[in-house]
Amino acid sequence: MMIFKNLLLLSLISLPIFGFSQAQIDFNRTYSNTLPDEFKLDATKVCDHIHGGIPEELKSGVFKRECYAFADMTSLQVTDLVASGDVYSDWSAFEEYINQILRKVMPEELKDDKGIHAYMHKDGRYNAFMTPSGMTFIHVGLFTDVYDEATIAGVLAHELAHYYMQHSLKQFIKAEKGEFKSGLFRRNKAASQFSIGNELQSDSLAMVWMKNAGYDLKGMVESFKIMERLQRNALLKRQTIWELKATTHPLSGERLARMNDFLEKNKDAQGKAFLVSETKFKELNKQVRPEILRHLLANFDYDHCIETAFKFHIYDMENSTYVYYLMEAIRRKGYLDATFWNKNFITYRYYDEINPEHEQKRKKKKKTDHLFKNMPVEMLSLRPDKVEDIAAKFYWEDLKFATNEEAFEFLFKIAQLYKEPECFLSYALSITHDNKIRNKKLRQYLDFKKIRYRDFATNLLNNTIRKNLKNKKLSVFSDFDMMIKQGSDVIPIRKMENEDKTNQASILFKEVLEGFEDRKPVFLADMKDGQLNHYTLLRKMERLSFIQTVSRGEKTELHILDPQYWEIMNQLEVNEIEFINCRYIETRKSEKTVEAYKEVRATDLGSILKQVKRSRYFEVYITSLRMVEGGVMKVRYYGGEDSLRFKKEGNKQVIGRIKSKIKKSDARRTELDGLYKDQ
Repeated sequence: MMIFKNLLLLSLISLPIFGFSQAQIDFNRTYSNTLPDEFKLDATKVCDHIHGGIPEELKSGVFKRECYAFADMTSLQVTDLVASGDVYSDWSAFEEYINQILRKVMPEELKDDKGIHAYMHKDGRYNAFMTPSGMTFIHVGLFTDVYDEATIAGVLAHELAHYYMQHSLKQFIKAEKGEFKSGLFRRNKAASQFSIGNELQSDSLAMVWMKNAGYDLKGMVESFKIMERLQRNALLKRQTIWELKATTHPLSGERLARMNDFLEKNKDAQGKAFLVSETKFKELNKQVRPEILRHLLANFDYDHCIETAFKFHIYDMENSTYVYYLMEAIRRKGYLDATFWNKNFITYRYYDEINPEHEQKRKKKKKTDHLFKNMPVEMLSLRPDKVEDIAAKFYWEDLKFATNEEAFEFLFKIAQLYKEPECFLSYALSITHDNKIRNKKLRQYLDFKKIRYRDFATNLLNNTIRKNLKNKKLSVFSDFDMMIKQGSDVIPIRKMENEDKTNQASILFKEVLEGFEDRKPVFLADMKDGQLNHYTLLRKMERLSFIQTVSRGEKTELHILDPQYWEIMNQLEVNEIEFINCRYIETRKSEKTVEAYKEVRATDLGSILKQVKRSRYFEVYITSLRMVEGGVMKVRYYGGEDSLRFKKEGNKQVIGRIKSKIKKSDARRTELDGLYKDQ
């Protein structure tokens, strides 16, 4: 990147930074490497719980099979999510606190329901969702703009109302009846109206539960106002759209109007902002903010990470954690798109409205002003009554920076005054054309006693970053997605264990790699026990391998994007990680009974592959992330759908197909390395 030379360090003197020592960054929680037993839910028991809650007239009537299929498929999705590593399995204080709030708003008729539980989801976006099992998943990003417990209670009450009213089941049944069929490019009006009606129904019930619990109803109002601010923010980023349309959810304005009407009718209700613990809320709210940024960064949501980190920063400018995440999100975004450095900080993706009061003349044009011309209430989705609490108002007094490059330089000056080591590494990794400057920053980084990436920085400084990696591939068997189609019904097969608990797919994969001496086999699901952190990171890396990234600038290197990728390759002694995903689809005649459905579900992978005279289709998708000298960073290979021979067993055919696809993927690697050799 170009180095911005004209910023004055004197502009930082007004910052209250004195007294800070090195290593102030809160790098969030250290996650447990083992998944606790209570997060390994039994899908059969969850299925029975869901099925048991379905009204008798439905599950014993014409939709008997559909009701069981709904319970079965939902149970698989829920149990997978709980054990995915995307749910906090080691933050009991937070989980307990959320469930205490949930219990406060829960009506008496649900308090004996053992399936109801709230989990914290590792997602930095504002959201929450309820499942038909009674399990609610709360994104950590929900806490970005929340200032009291009542707001959280309002969200939980709304989600609980969905479960109470069995909205997911009713939607499923209507879909099975064919009421929601629509064209390819338009959403069915009946489906939209049904979904919107469900949301309004849940709002109404949640308001009653909030009132009965003794929570301040303004908390629920605030949860809708947050959504309204997010909707307005989304519109400011859309050039051709002037107003959002209600598709699955009613617009926040309508919901707020209904809520205010309820408030007017219940003006005597004197609820409280906190019923469980104000102290606990403030403590956890402070702890969760670095987690929000951590997951936005890890999920490649760089723009949102920048905006959220800057919002946190201007309210709490003495917290250097926010400076680090700002620098890292800017750096990574700029690394993938060199044009990003010269764009205006945050405002580059927003539009100004021209003549908004005249429908015929109104239009939108790209915003050209920098962020600090006016207070960016809508761009940062700021709560209007909290603007006065902003600590860093000096940003709007005189211009400190305008572009992303200038912002990065200014933030690094703050980091130097904080003596924050990881910001020195972030700065070093931003230098891609001048090794002399980069190495100077790397040495400064290594001079600190407590740093995260000492081995990485040492190897980068000594130009041994690739030389010290083993010339091996880690072949990660990510998923064997097996489905049996009975007519139009799709039944997922998940029974893959032998009597001795060994995984049949894992055994199959080891056979696949026989003869590939340059590969180390790993069955991803096996890593959950004892290697949960590696499991989670590999899943993030797999997502990166699928993402279509366009690096507008220079050749992209994996270790520069994120040092964690080098660390895991170094620990696993490889220089390439490939992810192998398979999908097996077998078609059978239509069946209408629950017994036929259960019979298929009880069949294991090995038994299905041994069968003959079956119509079967098989797909293999292979993606790779690489740190090979002179090689491309990413390779994706998809060989299309293959038909397996009707009269032969599937097992050997599947093994042969995967072997063939691996060889073709290797050929694709060689071809790409040759094409980009000189770049």
